[in-house]
Order: sequence, then structure tokens, then C-alpha cells
Amino acid sequence: AGGADSFNMLVPMSNCNGRDVFAEYKTARGAVALDANQLLNIDATGSNQVCDTFAINKEYLDIKNMYDAGEALFVANAGVLNKPLTKYDDYIRESKVQLFAHNTMQGENYKCDINDQAAGTGIGGRLLDQLNRLGYHTSANEVESGGGMLKGSSSDNNPVWEVPVNDPQVLDKYSTVGDDMLDIVKTLNSISTADDGLLSQTWSMMTSKSLFEYEKSLEYAALFENPEFDMSHWSSNDMDKLEKRFRAMAQYIKMRGVRNVNREFFVIQHDGFDSHSESVGEVNALFKESNNNLKQFIDEMKLQGVWDNMVIVMGSDFGRSISPHSSKGTDHAWGGNYFVLGGKVKGKQILGKYPEHLSKQSDKWIQRGRIIPTTPWEYVWHGIAQWMGVLDDHDLSEVLPNMKNFRKCDMFTDRDLFVNGQFPTYDCANMDEDNDGVTDELDLCPGTLQYFVDNGLVDGNGCSGSFPPSSSSSPTKTPIDAPSFNPTLSTSPTSSNLPFQDIGNNGFPAEVFPL
Repeated sequence: AGGADSFNMLVPMSNCNGRDVFAEYKTARGAVALDANQLLNIDATGSNQVCDTFAINKEYLDIKNMYDAGEALFVANAGVLNKPLTKYDDYIRESKVQLFAHNTMQGENYKCDINDQAAGTGIGGRLLDQLNRLGYHTSANEVESGGGMLKGSSSDNNPVWEVPVNDPQVLDKYSTVGDDMLDIVKTLNSISTADDGLLSQTWSMMTSKSLFEYEKSLEYAALFENPEFDMSHWSSNDMDKLEKRFRAMAQYIKMRGVRNVNREFFVIQHDGFDSHSESVGEVNALFKESNNNLKQFIDEMKLQGVWDNMVIVMGSDFGRSISPHSSKGTDHAWGGNYFVLGGKVKGKQILGKYPEHLSKQSDKWIQRGRIIPTTPWEYVWHGIAQWMGVLDDHDLSEVLPNMKNFRKCDMFTDRDLFVNGQFPTYDCANMDEDNDGVTDELDLCPGTLQYFVDNGLVDGNGCSGSFPPSSSSSPTKTPIDAPSFNPTLSTSPTSSNLPFQDIGNNGFPAEVFPL
């Protein structure tokens, strides 16, 4: 959290069609620019970026190794967007958000619903709601923060679980009533009558729900002592806050069979990135800390046998300004560069569009080097939602209410993001959405600002909703059963205790790692 300076995480280096873009980067970034010896080169050939050779901050050594191994990709210049914008637009008004503020920008990242069409919900919550409706067994899990991303529809009423980093506190520890206090409260709130008001019913429902979640947390905490879920190989001495969070999440995932889930979403936060002065050393130290903790967590996921069935998405409140200020720091900005990790991620590529110019020459450059995003978060979550099992266009629009403001052919599909994706990559140059055998401007219907049209809507190009939904030829999946057993006691998990080994293209789980 705080807004990571991700333009010092991913840097253009060489093979730039005759231009010295690294020199342009050095000029633009001034006092906060990194030298070549602080960077590790990666091959971006085929990514259709400004250069074929980019570089990663050397503190992300393990992320670089994962990229080279095909288990990491980067998403360039991503951020919160209402619709495609340039500096020539009235971007302040049309962005529909209070730009550059931590609370609003982090909130919009969590929601991915800039027009509040599903008010009070987050991207993770809506995704899990849809998966739950499709028959999957889901769980929304926050690790000390990020609950707003996990809130689903009030009609679905799916809980958000708190992953215990520390032992849960005992409720009513010094009860004046006795050991039966919780049972009494549950009884009082369990039966409603015709005379009950809305407020009392809501109070009883929330109280019962809270007590259920509390008792579950005690149950899970007791299971941590079970040899099946032993984590002694992960040293618990002198851990920093971030390592404690990763360890707690790893142990929680290890208990997935007991929790009876086959789709889940975690949010874990790394604090301290609001670098307004002398930022380079401070940010590099935080990058190193996140790299080391990610490496340890990923090693554990491989040990548990679930690495091929999960995806980690790194994000931040916003990027930082390209231009530094007099204190050798950077200011709150907008677009940033992020990574996606996973055993089945289609790595060794940079998706999105890195700025062609890190200067006023760019149509994305505003206000001292703030960069307007070219890649809305909808693009990324669209492909992840497909991979996890949300296939129909209507269902995807429930997960991503604002995707209608972007062209369908620009969206990432699961095949863009994963080696085992099923949906073909969209191609704006060869679309035939209306099935007339011709690629023309009507195939962009519902147009540059509409993803699809239904209910007789008409967009700015005069296109109507007469076309068949694109999901008519979509791949189909049958939801797998959730594990229904309790793991056998043993010193370490066996293959029979890993219910997610064979789920194929079904993604489990999504991890979100906001900086």
C-alpha cells in the first residue's frame, strides 16, 4: 500500500527500433532513475512493446528468474479507468474518480466498479459470488487487510474470512453469565417472528453470522496444532509483518480440504510505499522484502502441490510520477506496472502497453509525469475470471460491471494469461462479431465504448443488440465437487489429501498482493 514506484520495477532497456529509450528513461526520472547495474535484463521479444529488451529491478531477482522460466508476466501501465482516455480528453471529469488520493484509488482498485453499478462490493467478492452460483465451493479470505475487495452481493451473503495471523482472541473471556453465554446469545438471535422489525432481524442475522465465523476461527486455530497442517519447516522466529501474513496464508491454504473449498481469493498487503523523499533506497528495500517473502511462499505452494492451480496478482494504489521533485522522491500518480505469477501463467511476456515516450511527447503524460493508464484492471480480471470458471458474457459483466466501456477485443482472455486457457485471444483486426463474414467497423459493435449490447440498447455507432452473445461458442466446464473429507493425520500431506491436484484449467486460488 502507498503507491509503489513501479516505473523503477520495470524499465525499458535496449533493442528499441533505433531509439535509446533507456537514456530517455534516465532523463525523465532524473534523481530517482536507476543505473544499468541496478537492473536485470529480460527478453520482451514478441510483446509488441517499445523495446524488445526490458529490465527488472535487481531486488526482484526471484521474479526475474520466474519470468525467464515462463511463470511470470508483466502488465504494463495498468490502473483504474472508466474508459480509454488521453491527455486531450477531460480526464479529470471523465475518470469518474478522485485521482491521486490513497483512499479513493485503493478503493477503486478493490472495487473495479468505477461507476458503482454494484455498490458496496469488490472484484473478488463478485467473482466468488458468480463462482458460488455456478456450483463451486468458495471462500473470501483477508489477511489483516483488504476486506473491501472481497465483499460480495448482500443477496448472496457470502462471508469474508479473517485469516488468523495471530491466535484469535477469546470472546467474553471473563463472562459474568458463565460458559453458556455464547449459546444464550445464539438462541436469542436464532428465531424470528412476524412481529420482528427489519432492524432487529438484521441485527440478529449479523450477530449470528459473526458468532459462526468466530467459532470457525477457533476451530481452525485448534487445527493448526494438527500434524497434518504443521508449518515448522517455515521458521516462525523473528518474522516481519509481511512474512507472518504469508505464513498464515500458506497454512490456511494447507487446510483447504477441511474448509471444503475449491475456489478462493486472498488479499495480502505490503505497506510503506508512499515514497515522497529519498525514495530509491527505501523502495528498493521494500521490493527486496516482497521478493524474498514471495519466494518463500511460492516454494511452500509447490511443496503443497497447488502452485499450478493458483495465480498471484501484484497491484498498488497507483503508480508514481515519472518526474521527481526536489526531495528526490515522487508524487502520487496513476498508471503503473505490475506482475502476475503462477505455475500455469503464460510467462515471459509483457501485456498491456508500456508508454512509447516517457516525456510530454506521450499522449498519456499529464501533470509532471503522471501517466494515464492504457490497461484497465478489467482486462486482467476478465482473463482470470474465465480461468477460474466464469465463462458466460453476462456472468462476466456481473463480475466486471464496467467492462462494457471497453472493446471486447482488447480484453485479456484466459489464453492470454495462462498456458492452459481455453478462450482464444481476441483480435481487433480480425473480429467478426456479427457473423457476416466481413471484418468491418460494425464488428466493434457495441463499439469502442461498449463491450456488448443487450435489452435493445444502442451505442454511439448506431449498433443495436441484435447480435448473438459471444459466449454461445464458449468452452464449457463442469464445476468439480468440493472436497468432502477431513485429511488423514500424517506428518505431511499425501496426494490423497490434495484435492486440487487434478482440477485442470480451473484456477485456485487468486492471490492479490497490493503494494
